[in-house]
Amino acid sequence: MARRCCVTIGVRPTSFQNLPSLQRLGCKAPQQQHEFSLGIRRCSKTKKLGETNMNYFAYGTLLAEDVMRKVAAGARNVGYMRLDNYALGFGECSQPGVAGCTLIPQEGAVTYGIQYELSDESMAVLDKAAHVDEEQWVHFPVTLTDENGQKVQSSTYIIPGEHKNWAPTDKYVEPILLGLTHCAFPEEYKHGLRSMIAHAQT
Repeated sequence: MARRCCVTIGVRPTSFQNLPSLQRLGCKAPQQQHEFSLGIRRCSKTKKLGETNMNYFAYGTLLAEDVMRKVAAGARNVGYMRLDNYALGFGECSQPGVAGCTLIPQEGAVTYGIQYELSDESMAVLDKAAHVDEEQWVHFPVTLTDENGQKVQSSTYIIPGEHKNWAPTDKYVEPILLGLTHCAFPEEYKHGLRSMIAHAQT
């Protein structure tokens, strides 16, 4: 089973019959398949106002909050946070034509992202888009650092298995680059990620 450890989500057109908004999340349909990236890992559950909510760490295409809310209207940004010892990468999933963002273990690397609070219903929508049932992406628990230096538990998605590089399309990286213009990340990180994306596309 050749799968990659990345934070992107690949989906087939049939998966979007009831999810038309997801087709605008930087997706492409090569050979009747779509590219779709997120940054997800199953998050810890907390109780709020009588409902079950989950934390989700977005580090890829869902850095654009408007894009996230097209998928999960009730998503709430609870902070910009850092994940240590992982680098953002682009990889292929086990299913041909499915590819996207992922996290690659790398000592000393950092990945910044948005900690979202999501309802179980919204998380289920993301799971469907990520083909979690087919293990194209899987839940991955992470420990983040917030702006006050406190450790925070969360979850995201990664592509399981051996990493295989993928050259992302302009359409795919568009929401990532858009998100970088609004997110309160260190300028050095923003510059480095833009350079990495440009290099990955060559």
